Amino acid sequence: MKNIAVLDDESTTLIIVKSILEQNDYTVETFNDPLLFLRDYSVGKFNILISDINMPQMNGFDVVKTLRKRDKEITIIMLTSSTDLSQIISNLKHGISDYLIKPVVPVDLIFRIKSVLLEEQRQNQIEKIENEKVLIDLENKKLVNWRHMYAGKDMKQTEQLIMFLAKSINNGGGFIWLDFLTEIKKDIINNLDGT
Repeated sequence: MKNIAVLDDESTTLIIVKSILEQNDYTVETFNDPLLFLRDYSVGKFNILISDINMPQMNGFDVVKTLRKRDKEITIIMLTSSTDLSQIISNLKHGISDYLIKPVVPVDLIFRIKSVLLEEQRQNQIEKIENEKVLIDLENKKLVNWRHMYAGKDMKQTEQLIMFLAKSINNGGGFIWLDFLTEIKKDIINNLDGT
């Protein structure tokens, strides 16, 4: 269930929007004063805010700026009477997901709500995939580090074995074996380095 806050100083708009949303199974809370809305707002209480732009106490863009300082996640849809597309587009850059032109058309309102929720779901899936990718990369690095650690351990043990054999052979007078074992050591080191 998605919780939606509707902020507008016009009571008629609040009644109409609330009615449309409740008929489509959304939980709705209405506010006619942006200052009271911001005062009582708590993070996570609402999934979506539908806010009017032109209100006497505080305009919708100032509400968005103030709200974004506290909540980066809430989806915001602006209501406007303006049909100035350039103004609407420029305002979409300020953390607003979508807009609706008044008077509110029920089909359009529900379509916009579903669209922003679908986009939010897609963004969450992308974020989840990115986080999983980071974890996989970390696990791969961890595995590589373990391989290097064990390779270094094996190389040290091999060097110790060569030195032991060299001492044994030298004590027995077989200096030719020392050259042979040194070449074996070089081959092992080259194989571990991947060359």
